[in-house]
Amino acid sequence: MRTYVNGKETAGLSSRHEAQVRLRGESSPVEAIVLSAEDADLRWARRRPVALILFGAIILLVLGVGVAGVAMSGGGGRDVRIALWVFALACIPAAAILLFNLRLRRRRWREGLVERVALAPPTGAKLVANETGLVVDHCAHPWDAFAVDAIWFIRVTGANDANSFFVERMLVRIDDRTILLDALMLDGGRRLVDAAYASMRERIRAALRVGRN
Repeated sequence: MRTYVNGKETAGLSSRHEAQVRLRGESSPVEAIVLSAEDADLRWARRRPVALILFGAIILLVLGVGVAGVAMSGGGGRDVRIALWVFALACIPAAAILLFNLRLRRRRWREGLVERVALAPPTGAKLVANETGLVVDHCAHPWDAFAVDAIWFIRVTGANDANSFFVERMLVRIDDRTILLDALMLDGGRRLVDAAYASMRERIRAALRVGRN
């Protein structure tokens, strides 16, 4: 089983890291609808401005505190004014790097979108995950019949270097058919992908350990 973390192939996950995989505890059944390439691209694009909004809010907050400091010092505070100018100038290359990074991510997303669409079920197909298996466009398959070929994780590092792993997508195989369960290609995808991972977690956990040996 191939394993990817933040887009890079890795040799599985350690038991400690697998225990840090965060899943939504949804009650069965969980339903999702396959999105078209256009709808998936639009949904992806809507998520990106959050980084710009957060960056702008931090800049405004720091500048606001600085202006308030100048005002409280009676219009003086030469050192504060210099610090504000330095901060404002430093924000220019930081913003440029952020925009470049967002453009790069968008280009990579669009380059991979063709493959995602090809591996996903047909647009508009309904997927239902329940305790016994996965229903793909009215065709039921038990969980035990699935083989997991690849998993993509997103790793987020928080305070004190604590890791959280989220399942972005899974490539599963049933008989001679390969199906991509992709949180970004499904309306309700996050819940369905988490439900699928939870239903096959013991087998996935064993495969991840084998990958590290």
